[in-house]
Amino acid sequence: MENSNLKWFLVQCFSGKELDVKMKIEQKIEAEEMSDFITEVYVPLKNKTRKNGDLVIRKNLENGEKFIAKAVKFSGYLFVKMDQLSDEAWFLIRNTEGVNGLIGSSGKGTKPTPVSEAEINKYKIEEENLPKYNEVNFTGVKLDFKVGDVVEVVSGPYETKVGKVISIDTSTKKCTINIESFGRSTPTSIDIKDVKPY
Repeated sequence: MENSNLKWFLVQCFSGKELDVKMKIEQKIEAEEMSDFITEVYVPLKNKTRKNGDLVIRKNLENGEKFIAKAVKFSGYLFVKMDQLSDEAWFLIRNTEGVNGLIGSSGKGTKPTPVSEAEINKYKIEEENLPKYNEVNFTGVKLDFKVGDVVEVVSGPYETKVGKVISIDTSTKKCTINIESFGRSTPTSIDIKDVKPY
């Protein structure tokens, strides 16, 4: 049964050092055998974009696959799940190199206000649902389908028609679908926005 005193807290650290601080905290937890009192360190991530809004694309040097680079969602912050009654846990966090303090404390030895589990779960779900490289048209718009999927046309002259996607052109925002018509399968160009997974 999970310790009911385990709560999430917002930790302030040096901007740009969030992942380094996460690693240092995790190393100290292991070295000082504090894993029962500090159970998780979490840095929410987002897809990295340039100033013009374009996604930053990187290539895996091992397999050549492209992927969208990640960036820290909240610059200068990370979340720690720890036993709010453990003075040792507070001491470990506060005395980790790069940590500036815990948010929500009024000082004078008072404990900070916890962050809700629901809020943390929201960030985790958002992160899980970030568009992947093969799902975007590089204006950051997520596609709900890929080549080979069966889709339904939801508006326009082919509304309610169902067919298999044979190509997607993200530059024109159109996809080509094989639509059955009069007993024949006809490749038909449809706006991406007018199509949904079947």
